Amino acid sequence: MFLFSRFEVEFVLSAPTSEWSGKQGYISPALLSEFLKRSSDTSKVLICLCGPTPFTEQGMKMLHDLNFSKDEIHSFTA
Repeated sequence: MFLFSRFEVEFVLSAPTSEWSGKQGYISPALLSEFLKRSSDTSKVLICLCGPTPFTEQGMKMLHDLNFSKDEIHSFTA
């Protein structure tokens, strides 16, 4: 994870090389809940989601199910 004051980047690879030492796996509510936290009930976040279309669509649905609004999610496909 890269952390810069108010900015965090988390890379999770589903098919990493043997050299990869970061998170690996498939998108799931449990995985998203690991690192998507609000500092308070009124705080806003911006979540950027990137990947193939099925991944992005599934991720957006999971984020909505975790109570993130459409204004807090930006998605684009790779």
